[in-house]
Amino acid sequence: MLLRRREMLLAGLGMLLAPRWSQAESAATALLSPFVERNELAGAVALVVDRNGVKSVDVVGKADRAAGRPMTRESLFWIASMTKPMTGVAVMMLVDEGKI
Repeated sequence: MLLRRREMLLAGLGMLLAPRWSQAESAATALLSPFVERNELAGAVALVVDRNGVKSVDVVGKADRAAGRPMTRESLFWIASMTKPMTGVAVMMLVDEGKI
């Protein structure tokens, strides 16, 4: 039986992050830090969860490069065009559940 789309996405993300996991730093930090170091990403806040709850909340980089202000858990982000992928995931979840 084929895995549902969201399970495939989570499985893929898990495979991507697992090799980088260490006790010294989280998988999200290991994944995002090189982008910050190469100035391809100013900063990010990443939340890693599983069925049992929050595994880690990781913060990398700067909230404001010019001012040198570090990223924090409370940093605010413009959502921009993220409503499209979120709506797509929500619709696909409803499709998987046979509701539409």
